[in-house]
Amino acid sequence: MLEGNTAYRALSARHADIRLTDFTRPEAAASAVEAAYAAVANDAGLRGRLIETALDYSWAGAAARYLRLYREALAS
Repeated sequence: MLEGNTAYRALSARHADIRLTDFTRPEAAASAVEAAYAAVANDAGLRGRLIETALDYSWAGAAARYLRLYREALAS
């Protein structure tokens, strides 16, 4: 569950399982969080897909991408 700002809208366009909400609207945000929880509870694979997606943006994932980029640059 992410804030529906421009950056996260772009991210969610690349990852269909990401859900957005407007946290300035507490009732709507609460409903969105409940719906997201229900989706995870009812879709056995959703949790794993979300974790896998998040790992791409972790420090380890970012470091691996930079390391690959540096190795490619040094090899050429």
